[in-house]
Amino acid sequence: MKKILFAFAILVASVAVKADESGAVTQVVAWLEGVDAGHYGESWNQTSQLFQQQIPQDKWQEMLDQVRKPLGPKLKREVDSVSRHKTLPGAPDGDYVVVTFATSFENKAQATETVTVEKVASEWRTLGYFIK
Repeated sequence: MKKILFAFAILVASVAVKADESGAVTQVVAWLEGVDAGHYGESWNQTSQLFQQQIPQDKWQEMLDQVRKPLGPKLKREVDSVSRHKTLPGAPDGDYVVVTFATSFENKAQATETVTVEKVASEWRTLGYFIK
């Protein structure tokens, strides 16, 4: 009986973790849609405090103007991978999810977008965004 209860507890915990990761992916997709729409200032407002300490809002907008805008409109974006972490280089221990997308833009057929989010209280906040 103890083995069955233990197995059930593991299953419930696994489902809860997957649901939490799904919530992180949903937030990331919504955040990227804001970036796609050119809402750079708003996207900065949705980042973590650590991100905001590293990159001022005006610098963030300037970077996106230089890097993201030339790619043109997003044509297609698919989740490639999702991974959960308790530690990341250069960041304090926490609850992180890294989401990688295979994305195509009007002016770049194949790109990889990587978004890292940090759980702050009960919400996911963007910690990093990279396009390759």
